[in-house]
Amino acid sequence: MSNLKIAKVINDSIVDGPGLRMVVFTQGCSILCDGCHNVGLQSFHGGTELNINTLLVKYRKNELLRGITITGGEPFDQVNELHYLVLQLVKNKIHTILFTGYTYETLLSIKNKKINEILMLADILIDGPFLKNKKNLNLKFMLKYSLTENLLTDRPDDYSAQAHSVASLDKKAIITRMLNLGTLLTRTDIVAVLNGFEETIAEVILDGHNVKLPLFNTSFSVTGVFETPLDTFDGNRHKVNVIISKGILLREVQKKLKLEKTTSAVPLPQIQEVKDSLSCTVNQALTSNGVVELRGYNLKIGGDHPSCGLWFVAENGAETKADLLIENKPSKIIAMVPTLPAGNYQLKVVTQATSGKVILKTPKMFFYPKTLTVEN
Repeated sequence: MSNLKIAKVINDSIVDGPGLRMVVFTQGCSILCDGCHNVGLQSFHGGTELNINTLLVKYRKNELLRGITITGGEPFDQVNELHYLVLQLVKNKIHTILFTGYTYETLLSIKNKKINEILMLADILIDGPFLKNKKNLNLKFMLKYSLTENLLTDRPDDYSAQAHSVASLDKKAIITRMLNLGTLLTRTDIVAVLNGFEETIAEVILDGHNVKLPLFNTSFSVTGVFETPLDTFDGNRHKVNVIISKGILLREVQKKLKLEKTTSAVPLPQIQEVKDSLSCTVNQALTSNGVVELRGYNLKIGGDHPSCGLWFVAENGAETKADLLIENKPSKIIAMVPTLPAGNYQLKVVTQATSGKVILKTPKMFFYPKTLTVEN
């Protein structure tokens, strides 16, 4: 497999995703957005081949890095090479962000199995062309939200919002951000101050004090039933609670939060492996009129929509539905393979089932990107 053609690699960036990141800029772009700030990366001439081993060695040397961002250029203009790179990053457990000028819907409509697998593997996809009239130099990564169906009602127009943070930052990541913003303190200094702060807060709470800080306030409550006025606290029947509420600074931050709407976060079915019982192969073959076993997550098929079921999709787009599900669970489906002519197939799971007993109003769908072959 040839390597991705790139323009450059930046070893440490704080503007291309959460945390300190390495950034890979691909060479070449067919979208040519008006106002593109990387015009020099549009041409498919020039650039060098990315040495993935060298990239991984450099990445591991910097313990402060929190992931790799792939941008361009247009990464999806080199689908095969991009697929190989993303696979290597996933195998090495590297958080991956992918920028593309194509929309998510456009990429799905291409129905390319490698594109589908890239979309599955990337931790974050930032999609869509650059729109000059929406350029905003002050815009940062924003809190996202999606609308999900209110499954407790039958109303088709009843939705609720679910918030999705950009990332979760631990103390180490916060310290790194402080250092990147600029300070005369060293990492060791900051660690010592924060450790002392945390230990002191825990100590004063243990002494029975309330804490009032710009970020948060603490107070106490006692729960449980006291049977008489003379009854005393008993740890087996009563509980003392430390209550945390927003301080004035957090309340001000809350007012300034900006939100960006994204697609629904309903968990999709995920197929991890497909085993053909007759040939005893995994992720390779199917036997017409045989038995197939799927392992994964959120697989259970349920709902009365006609599209719900396990489908075998041929290369020409023809779809055949499994008539018999021998076992139908969230983590496993065993089904009879229908009569299929020889050829290559992909599996498609369509379901309205959720992790509970509630049925979704509209089906959710998942294409398994690996090709499965039916022999003569």
